[in-house]
Amino acid sequence: MSRRQQKKVIAQGVRALRATPSWDPARHRPESTTERLRDEIERSRIGDALESASACEACGKRREETGDPGALCPDHLRTALGL
Repeated sequence: MSRRQQKKVIAQGVRALRATPSWDPARHRPESTTERLRDEIERSRIGDALESASACEACGKRREETGDPGALCPDHLRTALGL
């Protein structure tokens, strides 16, 4: 195989890899530790709010009124939003 053919085969392989999701180093930017920590805290806060809302009478009443199974009372909604 000539050098020119080798370069062509390599270029085709690189194009195929870059077409694969999350393989293109120009597009892939790893998440910073701060962003991951912030996301984890947010997921935890929302999970805690939803867990405590399942036993809340005001949330139950709000769900019945609206017909929305995910409705929250104002207190739990503020907690879930981080306000």
